Amino acid sequence: MAHLRESKRIGASPAIVYETINNYGRRLEWDTLLRRAEVFDQDGEQVPLNTPLVGGMTVRSYASWLSGGVVMDTVYDQSEFPDAELTMTKGPWFFEAFRASAHIAENDDGSSRWEGEYWFSCRPRVLRWIVEPIVMWIFRRETRMRAEGMRRWLEGGNSY
Repeated sequence: MAHLRESKRIGASPAIVYETINNYGRRLEWDTLLRRAEVFDQDGEQVPLNTPLVGGMTVRSYASWLSGGVVMDTVYDQSEFPDAELTMTKGPWFFEAFRASAHIAENDDGSSRWEGEYWFSCRPRVLRWIVEPIVMWIFRRETRMRAEGMRRWLEGGNSY
């Protein structure tokens, strides 16, 4: 399984960073990958995008057209400050499996360090050796752009 770890220093408190990541109503304002999102409660009922995420909730993410326009459903296995973990339940054909986690820590100066980890395996299995490095390169680039978008958005005075 491929593994990617990225981190970013953000000039905002850990609580604000955490809320920024887990509020899809606001996330659409800064997340360079997303063009649309839907949030579902544990019973599968659609809820407002700004509903606080808790374990068992599902997010359906629609990627930007430049990112292939793929759609992925992820269930939050855990969502409690300062950590969140999710697993893909339905996604694009090229992902056999996908998991992600985020952790927010406070730096000595009151800023935050966002740490994201991603694990995935691609299809077809016989071509993983060549497909996964390509997907890793694309995903690393996208993850860095998203983290930078969040940093700019928060440090630009946007918050709750």
